[in-house]
Amino acid sequence: MLASRDGHPAVFIETETVVPGKFAAMSSSITALGKTIIHEVGAGRLSHVLVEGDKGKVVFVRVPYENGLFVLAVLAAPDILLGRMHAVARTLAKRVDECLRR
Repeated sequence: MLASRDGHPAVFIETETVVPGKFAAMSSSITALGKTIIHEVGAGRLSHVLVEGDKGKVVFVRVPYENGLFVLAVLAAPDILLGRMHAVARTLAKRVDECLRR
C-alpha cells in the first residue's frame, strides 16, 4: 500500500480484511511515531518501522519523494527473512520515488 503522509490511501491492493482508509491512517501514524522516537533518542534518521505478528509482518518505509510525502507499507508472511523484506521494501520505495519524479 502507498499512503500519503497525512493518512490517505494512494495505491492499495484490495483484501477482504483491510479497510484502505483506516490502514493508510495507521501507516501514517506509526511512521510519524517511529520518526519522533528515533529523533528523541538521537538515533539519526528513521529507516523503517516493523510490526510483527504471529501470522505476518508489515514494514513501513517512507518514500523519499517530496521529503517523505508517501509511506509504503509492505505485508509479508511470518517466515520471510527480515533482511530480505527490508531490502524489498527499500527497493520498492526507491522505484516509487523514481516514478513520482518523472
